[in-house]
Amino acid sequence: KDFNQRVVDQKTFEANQPGYFGPFSREVLIQNYGEQGSVEASQFTLLNSPQAMRLKKAGYIEGKKFIKPIDQETIDKYAEEDSNLLGKIGGVIL
Repeated sequence: KDFNQRVVDQKTFEANQPGYFGPFSREVLIQNYGEQGSVEASQFTLLNSPQAMRLKKAGYIEGKKFIKPIDQETIDKYAEEDSNLLGKIGGVIL
């Protein structure tokens, strides 16, 4: 019963996301890695869009789901690239 409820909750949550995060939103929700209906897969991670795109290119995300396990350190590493890029651009403008 709990498994089925988690599956229903996951699908309902996914269906409602376009109402909260539009196509021009700076953030995107990514479903955590795990089998459908598992506790892990019923949780989501909020990422900045550029960070999510870098993780997608690195092979961690497919669609709006993590397809392999990932730790917070790896997520943070891909987030830091944003600040490094902004620092480089700011240095060129000055």
